Amino acid sequence: MMQTAVVSKALVLDEHDNCLVLRRSKTHPDSALKPDLPGGLIDEGESPQVAVCREINEETGLVANPTEVRLVFATTDASRGKNVVRLLHIARVIGEKPVVTISWEHDSFQWVPLKDLLAYIEHPEYLKGIQHILQYQLAD
Repeated sequence: MMQTAVVSKALVLDEHDNCLVLRRSKTHPDSALKPDLPGGLIDEGESPQVAVCREINEETGLVANPTEVRLVFATTDASRGKNVVRLLHIARVIGEKPVVTISWEHDSFQWVPLKDLLAYIEHPEYLKGIQHILQYQLAD
């Protein structure tokens, strides 16, 4: 039987629709030195919104409220012998380009205008999600 992993990621947007893009560290076990969005695996018993807020805080030091995080895209694909459900949320933070404290998982970050985000993300499933969000103006 094939295993299923559920990953909860977010477009973390500031008050001016800049989106936080991280870069995975060279020691990251998966996709080293690739662009990344905050988020990760959902722990047993966690809701997707609580999981993504926990991951945002662990990876960036930013605080997002689970009751204000919105699920805007979901997809499933097969990767490395397991099914991967990928959830993409919108999480808003206070201020313009707030201070970020990155974890060991990442070595750099940048704030990118949401309208330019497609040029920064490489993962095909998240690209589909970002295209969907931009096309239907779901970040508003």
